[in-house]
Amino acid sequence: MWQLAGVLAFVLSPLLAWAGPSAQQRVQPDEAYVRAVRAQVIQYWLRPASVAPGQRCAAQIQRTQDGTVTAVAMEAGCQFDAAGQRSLEQAVRRAQPLPSSGDERMDARPLRLTFIAE
Repeated sequence: MWQLAGVLAFVLSPLLAWAGPSAQQRVQPDEAYVRAVRAQVIQYWLRPASVAPGQRCAAQIQRTQDGTVTAVAMEAGCQFDAAGQRSLEQAVRRAQPLPSSGDERMDARPLRLTFIAE
């Protein structure tokens, strides 16, 4: 049984996942961008019943400046089963084109999204 995205608590990491020389040099998405991506992906996520409330999964999303998703990878430690991970990836891909951040440097970096099922 699938549940609609309205039952999903969605958290976006404020830092982009990339290795830089220091925290000050990391490019961070602004709040408006985070809200736009959040709203767009939530519209498309259908949580399978096999993903229990409270389970977490962080995904790295690579996208181009025009919002095309080029890769989605679940991070180690994702608590979703295979069906949950597939549903999360499908939601990200259905949501494209993702909004542009307006910053070429930020769009060139993977965006880390953490989903918490409710």
